[in-house]
Amino acid sequence: MPASDRDVYRHFYARSDDPPEIVALAYAGYASEKYEWFAHVEARTGRAPSPEEVDRWIADLPDSRLESHRQDAIDLFDLACKAYMAADIDKAVAAARDDAIVREVRASNEALAARLQTATSFGSTFIANLFIGVIASFAFSLLVIVASLIFARDPSPFALYRSLQPAATQSRPPIPSAPVVKPDGG
Repeated sequence: MPASDRDVYRHFYARSDDPPEIVALAYAGYASEKYEWFAHVEARTGRAPSPEEVDRWIADLPDSRLESHRQDAIDLFDLACKAYMAADIDKAVAAARDDAIVREVRASNEALAARLQTATSFGSTFIANLFIGVIASFAFSLLVIVASLIFARDPSPFALYRSLQPAATQSRPPIPSAPVVKPDGG
């Protein structure tokens, strides 16, 4: 238990993991509480507390109260730092997000380029293109043979149309023509 203001400061300072800012804020919290107590005693009794009363008040402070001042100092310092650095934090977060997006796009582009390279390389497309070429050649040859058989009977461009006509329309008798009259009577 601390017995004086100096002991209270040493109590806060003895924590090796606390930076000096936290120690100063924790001591300031203690000093503020002491000032309020001091003012309360003056208002109640009409006089300032004696040094013995002050020492007794300090000695009666539980460690939990000092720890509360320390935690309040940590919270206040954290809040002040975040408020002070808010613009810089926002810029850093945006820059990190933008960098992550750029990295993701670059990785995606590299993967796409690798897939495109594989898909269009000679080694991966030669056999497929050769197979398509052979099939197309056979199909074209078959089409030429069928067309030549159809056109072998009639060399006109309408041969295909005539071969598709029903048999009845092809066997119709010819239309008789009118006799030709000569103007000289003969």
